[in-house]
Amino acid sequence: AVFDSATDEGIRLMEKMMTLVVDPNMIALVTHSRTTADLGAGFELVVVSGKGDDTTEEGRCKDLATRFTLLKDHEEVARCHMSYRDGSFDPSMGPTIEMIAVKKSHRGQGLLKILWYWVRTFIEDNFTIECLNDKSPLKHVMIKATYLTGTEIDKRHTGSKLKTLTDKEFFYRFCGFSVRKQLGALSMVMNRRPSDEEAQKYIPLLTMDERRRRSSFGTFDNSTSPLPGDATFVKDEGARACEHCNRVQIENMRCARCKDIVYCSKVCQKANWQKHRNWCGKSRVQVLERLKEQGMAEVDEDGNVCFMR
Repeated sequence: AVFDSATDEGIRLMEKMMTLVVDPNMIALVTHSRTTADLGAGFELVVVSGKGDDTTEEGRCKDLATRFTLLKDHEEVARCHMSYRDGSFDPSMGPTIEMIAVKKSHRGQGLLKILWYWVRTFIEDNFTIECLNDKSPLKHVMIKATYLTGTEIDKRHTGSKLKTLTDKEFFYRFCGFSVRKQLGALSMVMNRRPSDEEAQKYIPLLTMDERRRRSSFGTFDNSTSPLPGDATFVKDEGARACEHCNRVQIENMRCARCKDIVYCSKVCQKANWQKHRNWCGKSRVQVLERLKEQGMAEVDEDGNVCFMR
């Protein structure tokens, strides 16, 4: 259940409830707030939680969300938007990363690592509800990443070169996320969408003692935070689904051309080529135009995309 409060008295009541529950991992308090922190070297992090979309500074509409904005000399250089809802057909409680990216002019400077570090820290400190689906380990929170389309969100160093880093590569290859398979009868309507548009990762809940020992989020202990300028990423691979047979595993082959789609074997890669060649290496706009030509997608007067079965 989700309870809303618009008054300080209601917040105090919720805080009291949190001290009375038998299991502290069954309740979390996310308050409507704005927090800023000086990260040093001209960097500042602004964290805003409340009800509103990703483009409004105020107004109480839509769902509860948290927006993280990384500033450099007062200029926005990176942003993450995180909601607490789940539009999947097999919903499980947990924060959902709906968008994370570095501004084009500042890519390749290691800013994505800094932003992700503080997003995860915020989740560990504030979202304390244990995920209770039958796939999760005990005493863990599930973080989801959705709307993964292969879009560039940063650049990374490989030797002396800078290479594109897409959202899928970031979460699956360097953050340890695994593909989240849709379940249930209603998931059949998703059968034309890529199987890896949604990812998940389980992280251990902090104990009450650990939460007490950690500094409050407002103080921002920078001692373990990544430093700007380092755009190298260490591999932490999660499991992905084979594009042909949907087998989920960590060790996969990637398409040599687009570097995005994965296969569990050369047999599956060869069998899927006639289908994949229509999308390989194409941008999101190009894919949408192809889907419209084939009658597989429509765009309404408001610009919303509807996928057809």
